[in-house]
Amino acid sequence: MNLSGKTTLNLYVNFLLESLPSNVESFFEVCDCNNFVVVKGETSHTEVLNLIDLNKKFEEKYPETKLKGTIDLINYNVVFDPKKTYEFIFYNTPNLKLSGDSNNSLFTLSEFPWGSSWNQGKLLYFYFKLITYKIPSTYVFDWLKYKVEVSSDNQIDFTIEDNFVNNHNDVLKSAILDCFDFNLYDFETHARKMDLENLILNPFNIEDISDISVKDFIIV
Repeated sequence: MNLSGKTTLNLYVNFLLESLPSNVESFFEVCDCNNFVVVKGETSHTEVLNLIDLNKKFEEKYPETKLKGTIDLINYNVVFDPKKTYEFIFYNTPNLKLSGDSNNSLFTLSEFPWGSSWNQGKLLYFYFKLITYKIPSTYVFDWLKYKVEVSSDNQIDFTIEDNFVNNHNDVLKSAILDCFDFNLYDFETHARKMDLENLILNPFNIEDISDISVKDFIIV
């Protein structure tokens, strides 16, 4: 693996998350600027990460990689706002991803959701990915964009755009609300069993969440 590739950067942010206690909330991004690497983001963790030691452990786990000079731009001891907004886009492909990634010659960024804690968007990302997996093939789209808002009391609201309707798709939203209860507790138990490292190493594999049974999805 080459550090300039997204795969290694995604592995690295996932590795950083796994190095922290499970009750810590974090959102990390890694930017490979060719000559150095910048780690940015926010975490509720109070102690500054020892990136030198973590980098050594990462290289031991993934000997094909060689980390460059790393700059820590993480904000520590952050109290996260319970109200969050997210935007997820999925494509009409077998695994809902595009077949390739475009690279900027000046820098490469890690990808969402690999640097995010489960409560910082990762769980919702996979839940809306499950929803998209279950949309009947008779519904035509090239891409779907979900704009999601979570209130302070954990109520979820969302709008949908696609390249055909190109505005808020209330018909599809109504069908989703008939089929999904947005109780994420059972789903979280299943999602946390996923092998995230394997998904990063094989980004175009279909996650096993696609096998979760839901009520009949009917779009009128």
